[in-house]
Amino acid sequence: MKILTIKETADILKINMHTAYRYAREGTIPTVRLGKSLRVDEEVLERWLTENSGKILGAWKGKKPGKKK
Repeated sequence: MKILTIKETADILKINMHTAYRYAREGTIPTVRLGKSLRVDEEVLERWLTENSGKILGAWKGKKPGKKK
């Protein structure tokens, strides 16, 4: 079992670190708190990606380029 930092998780997901923290705060990605730090179990993240890849891809495809909410 490997425990990832939020930065490592952001690198794997190819997202900005601030976005990774937001996803963690919202419960979008599974995290555990170790003291004051958030961590992600690599195996749990891989399972979550497999289970949610269609939902993520669908949400991403639905965005309009250049449009902000």
